[in-house]
Parts: sequence; C-alpha cells; structure tokens
Amino acid sequence: FEIARLNPLAFTIICLVVIGLVVLGMIRFAKAKKRSLILFHDRRFVRLLWLVLVFNIAFAAFSNGNAEFMVMIPFVAILIFSYCYTNQSVLLYLSCAMLIWNVPFGLYPYAFTRMHCNERTADLMRLHPEAVYVLMEKPYVENIYLYKYSDEDMPLMYNAHKYDSVMFKEHKAQGREVITDVIGAESPLSRASMVTEIKFRFDGIKKEKIFFRFHFLGIKRELSLL
Repeated sequence: FEIARLNPLAFTIICLVVIGLVVLGMIRFAKAKKRSLILFHDRRFVRLLWLVLVFNIAFAAFSNGNAEFMVMIPFVAILIFSYCYTNQSVLLYLSCAMLIWNVPFGLYPYAFTRMHCNERTADLMRLHPEAVYVLMEKPYVENIYLYKYSDEDMPLMYNAHKYDSVMFKEHKAQGREVITDVIGAESPLSRASMVTEIKFRFDGIKKEKIFFRFHFLGIKRELSLL
C-alpha cells in the first residue's frame, strides 16, 4: 500500500474497480448452479484437487506464506470451481480483479521502480569481503552477489533476525568489521515483517562509517560500518 502514496487518485480508482469486479463475481457465484459429477474419475479428480488445495494452504501457512505454495492456491481453486459449478463468468470477474490489482501494485513497481538497495549492498560486499554482514534482506543480497560474482570471495552474511549481541561481541573480539543495514531500518507491512522479529538492533553501538542511505516511501535503509 506504500505505492498508493505516489498517486492516491489512481489507487482509489483501482480499488473501486477491483471491489466492483469482486462484488459482481460474488453475485454470479450466488446464481451459479452446482454440477453433478457422474463419472467416477471426475469425482476422484476433484477429491485430489481438494487434497492439493488443502496441502498447499497448510504448507503456505507452515512456511510463513511461501510464494511457491501460495501461487498454486488460486489455480487449484479455479480447477475445483470449473468442475463443480456451471457458471464460469465468476472466474472472469475474479481473474480480472486479481490482474488489475497485481499489475499496478506488484508487477509494475518491481519492474520499473527501484524499491531496494540490495544490488548496491552486493557491490559493496565485493569491495569488502572480509567483513561480516547483518542484513534485513540477506537472501536477496546473497542471490544478487552469486549472480554477479559467483561464490568467489563470498563474505559471511547473517539474516538480521537471526543475529544477536553474543555473535556481535564474538565477531568484534575476532577483529572483524560488522556492516549492517539494521540501524534505523524501516519496512512497509509485508509477510516478512509479520512473521519475523529483529531482537538485536545494535542500539547504543557507535557507527564508524555510513556507506550510503536509501529511502523510498516506507522503505528506509542505511548501510553502516560498526
């Protein structure tokens, strides 16, 4: 929803269109007739689809909303609906609503807007491979680094929510530099922010150097040397 700050009017229009399509879809669904599955293999296939749907929802919940499981849910639900109901226009309305919602708030921002500084962080890691990195988005930075530089001189990295004061003291005792983007970091509401908690935010620890600052809407990062 942070994208809405760029153009509140467009956000409002898109929301109204999506809500309208969902309402129309629900009206069509209320009028849809349930189909009788006569053939045994049809009934067995639908039972299998229900099993797949339940397992995908369960695995998505278990993995804190993993996208690989969540992306399957609407497709399996569409297959179940197609087999069980005759009125397919419901799918048209709901599919259009999903498309209109996901393009401006998902596909477009990630394709044409720089919403993170992970690539800059990966480039900095290449210049300082001896340091220890404590990062808010460690998997993304790691993937970028591997893509650009393979695993040559791969520095030591930690997820911010898995790093604590004991580890910090150990690294400093070893004479290691610690570089982090946790201090003063802000993130918009997301799946990651809801299921993870950063317990150690380097409070009271003096910064030796600030490499760069990044700020975009609700995202704020500051890569600092400690």
